Amino acid sequence: MATVKVFSELMLMGLNPFSTNNLKTVFRGRIRNSPDYKDWKKAVASLLPAHFLPDNLEGFSLGFEMGVIRNFDIDNTLKGIIDCLEEKYGFNDCQIGHLIAHKTVVKLNEGEKPFVRIYLMEKIDLDFSERTLVESAFKNGISVANSISSDVAKRRQGK
Repeated sequence: MATVKVFSELMLMGLNPFSTNNLKTVFRGRIRNSPDYKDWKKAVASLLPAHFLPDNLEGFSLGFEMGVIRNFDIDNTLKGIIDCLEEKYGFNDCQIGHLIAHKTVVKLNEGEKPFVRIYLMEKIDLDFSERTLVESAFKNGISVANSISSDVAKRRQGK
């Protein structure tokens, strides 16, 4: 397994990521940030230390570990956090070329708290020149959904 150098790490304990589903609201026919989202962004900004991230992310990768409940979609957590980081540190999110996200399920009923852990890492160089199963399947005209479904069905039957 390859390793990636981590330059800095930040843990925001007790921070419940804001879902993309709740970021925007319609007011007088215009789409705006919801009042709850504005309040959440202010709270997050107050937790972020100065100079944690550079103002230019080219040449770096970002990593996120989201401690959320099981039913929370990890992709819905990223937009709000990235927007807060972008506003605080002055980079443009179009500079993010590589992103790693990991969901850790927290059990609130057992006293565990939600969290967000953010990593600034060295740029991850991925070689996309190798053909993957999905690329090969599309190239050969095979339905990926069908081939995956039959593979799953075979595993369930113990074949």
